[in-house]
Amino acid sequence: MLSRTALPYALGLISLSLAAPVFAQQVWLPAPRLLTVTPMGGQVGTSVEVSITHQNIEAVNELLFSTPKITAKQVVAEDGKIVPNKFLVTIAPDAPIGTHDARVLSRLGISAARAFSVGSLPEVTRNKPNHSVETALALQPNSICNAMTTKRAIDFYSFQGVKGQRVSVDCCAMGIDSKLNPVVIIADSKGQDLLANRTSGVLDFTPPADGTYLIKIHGLTFQGGADHFYRLALQQVEGTGPVPRQKTTTEVSAFSWPPEGLTNVTQINEIEPNNQPAQAQKITLPCDISGSFAPANDIDVFEFEAKKGEVWWAEVASERLGVNTDPFVLVQRVTKTGTKDNVTDVAELDDISSPMKPGVYAAASTYSGPPYDAGSPDSLGKIEIKEDGVYRVQLQDLFGGTRSDAGNIYRLVIRQAAPDFSLVAWAAHMTLRQNDFGTISKPIALRAGATMAFEVVVVRRDGFDGEIELGMEDLPPGVTASGLKIPAGKVQGMVFITADETVTQAFSIAKMFGRANIKGNSVTRPCRLASMIWPVEYAPSEFPKSRLMADVPVSVTDSEKAPASIAADEDKTWEAKVGETLKIPLRVTWRNEFNGNSIKLKAYGTIFGGMKEVELPIKAATSEVVLDLASLKTPPGDYTLAFNGISITKYHPSRDAVKIAEEEEKKATQEVAALTATAKSLAEKATTAPAGEKAEATKAATAASEKQKLAETAVTGATKRLKTATDAAAQKDILDFLVSKPIRISVKPAPAATASVAAPQK
Repeated sequence: MLSRTALPYALGLISLSLAAPVFAQQVWLPAPRLLTVTPMGGQVGTSVEVSITHQNIEAVNELLFSTPKITAKQVVAEDGKIVPNKFLVTIAPDAPIGTHDARVLSRLGISAARAFSVGSLPEVTRNKPNHSVETALALQPNSICNAMTTKRAIDFYSFQGVKGQRVSVDCCAMGIDSKLNPVVIIADSKGQDLLANRTSGVLDFTPPADGTYLIKIHGLTFQGGADHFYRLALQQVEGTGPVPRQKTTTEVSAFSWPPEGLTNVTQINEIEPNNQPAQAQKITLPCDISGSFAPANDIDVFEFEAKKGEVWWAEVASERLGVNTDPFVLVQRVTKTGTKDNVTDVAELDDISSPMKPGVYAAASTYSGPPYDAGSPDSLGKIEIKEDGVYRVQLQDLFGGTRSDAGNIYRLVIRQAAPDFSLVAWAAHMTLRQNDFGTISKPIALRAGATMAFEVVVVRRDGFDGEIELGMEDLPPGVTASGLKIPAGKVQGMVFITADETVTQAFSIAKMFGRANIKGNSVTRPCRLASMIWPVEYAPSEFPKSRLMADVPVSVTDSEKAPASIAADEDKTWEAKVGETLKIPLRVTWRNEFNGNSIKLKAYGTIFGGMKEVELPIKAATSEVVLDLASLKTPPGDYTLAFNGISITKYHPSRDAVKIAEEEEKKATQEVAALTATAKSLAEKATTAPAGEKAEATKAATAASEKQKLAETAVTGATKRLKTATDAAAQKDILDFLVSKPIRISVKPAPAATASVAAPQK
């Protein structure tokens, strides 16, 4: 399996030559997005002033975090006015160490998230260029520096090394939502390279002598800018264990770990040396083992005894623990002929398959496939014991042939069957054309009358194959959710979130879940939410990267309504019998203008997904859906049906930004008029002033003239900003994803056939 780190690396080397196509329309309705938070984190028990940038937001109401231990207040200037986009963030002394989601609340609702890191070390923010040996920024040991790379430049840092005192250098970037793929180099005081890392951003270095050493940071392709930020940690390390790493966000693949009920403490630790069969570590089942793939080409061997008929399930977590590994498990039965071992392969356990086909690379240059990969290089599978005897487990990292990093940890759990499941969801994306998977970060920020569709996928554990009901709770007032269940034996379902047309502004932290019957017990499991980290308009030119969110924030706004709403004419459960034809009248509310004559609607789901597209005439207030249950082969049961279609709508952006710009230009113009009058008056006084007062009068006239020029420059800037705001507020063609409100359907069994009995003859 190709390394997940290697994928963006391979693409990054060639993507600069690829140009994104020019779309005739903007894709997707504007959604609020938090782009950057600078600095990107802070130390526990401190307050830090941060600056934010954002998209599709006129004014920020609040800066919120996924933990109540971090709070923010808008910065107020000396004149009592709020400073735009600046907040004083306070981190409680007991705030959890790690990454948390920051997001803003605005007119359009909750924004997409950006990572905000909390650490225990003192922090600084670089505020001057440091692109040479001479301008290297001195770092104190056991500290963190927040910075961003500059295009076609190298950042230089210096530190005082002590002979034999081990230090770690950790440049955290992609793990905190940055676009930076960092190259980290340790050099001598003259800038000559000593040690480099072009993949993980971490270096383990022991100075050979006392002196000044340099750290050099740049992007793999020397890119830079506000979205190429990083947190550079310099720490002293005692002992010989793994170097400390900064906490990062969680990959989508990690949603399936840990299994329910697993504790944080393992039963036993791997004991080296155990690389050879003769050194095999003896274990008994069930077991829970912690270990690491070190040194290079490490193969850890374990042996256990088992009885015929036993069935065990083995699961390895390593990639899902946040390290770049690809575990492989080989299970063999061992018999002896004299002193010679005879081995027979019993099972090979490799990757956890993605519930949906993952994105792949063709010639390492183009992306093809869904933007989310819920599979993992970790292992999960069954071991069936067919004979009494001794069995051997060999565990290795397929990426570990040349690496010797004790930080590449794993956890091996071998257990009896514990049927269960894990769920993850993400906002459905549309495909514009073949092999073009443009993706965006889509917060659950609903407009009144809108419905959002979410794909939900499952990793089934230890043989569980049953049906899973999907749902949500703790939604804002006026917001409802309907689940399109994951059928038995299937891997995908849907959740639809709908905002009523009459809702008002609201926000809540919701819960998404799945419920199933396992061995006669009702089992409920949480469903994690995943999102794109950055919008990607054209996937062949940028690798779409996603992660798990800390929670499930949901907002609704009445400042804008959905361009159109589609729903059944009656909010009820529509009933029919097996084999019948069911007609469902639709009610359509059109709020915007749409291009074309009709919209083709496709149905979601395994049962109704194969039905013919529904032609929805634009501007028609009503329509009808006809379900041929016979041709669809719909069995008895309760179903949820929803439709989706791609449409082009005329979107009228908010003019709030225009009003603000107009007011700014008006005030600037008034100030220019006042200063012009003052400058003219003072100039006239300077001309007629007596000789003894002339110098002072001329000085005052000159100062007034300078103020007038500055004010005129301000007017020019205000006029330019007004034009920008006016252009942005102009009507636009938006290519959007229209989703109907879910429709409940109940299919009843067909009536039993009755036999006709002939009357007896007299």
